Amino acid sequence: MDAAAILATASSRIRELDNGINLYMQSIQNRTAAAQNVRQRLQTLERALSQHPRMNDKGKVNRKNPGIDLTAIDPATGQSVGDELRAAGFEPPAGADFWPKAQVDAAMQEVKTELEQLNSGNEMQMIRLQNLISQKSQAVQLTTNMLAKLNRMLESIAAKLGG
Repeated sequence: MDAAAILATASSRIRELDNGINLYMQSIQNRTAAAQNVRQRLQTLERALSQHPRMNDKGKVNRKNPGIDLTAIDPATGQSVGDELRAAGFEPPAGADFWPKAQVDAAMQEVKTELEQLNSGNEMQMIRLQNLISQKSQAVQLTTNMLAKLNRMLESIAAKLGG
């Protein structure tokens, strides 16, 4: 096999690996962006629960029937908490003035599960990406070794012919 054939074969394999690497990197970036979106949704829900609890008639946090006051106005945005939650993709009870804590907890658990799945998927993608990068490194090393051996062989032949 000559140097041109070795380089052509290696180049083809390295391009193939580069394409795979690029695909996995894009997938990881997409999952990371999706995970960031889910984290923001979770923060919106946690903030609503901590900053806008349902109050009782005495103006204190309602401990008997806790939840989120959907009619409260968020001073940072000027929107009702219910509208903010709906904009974040949650579905508090339509027409209700509060969202019961049990339902909030269920929604929060769904979001946490979604986030865990995205993170777990990203970990698997990272392992596959590392594998492809390792394969690329091995292909480059193999090509380098083959070309070096070919070069030594040609030098030996040239020395014998000249000698």
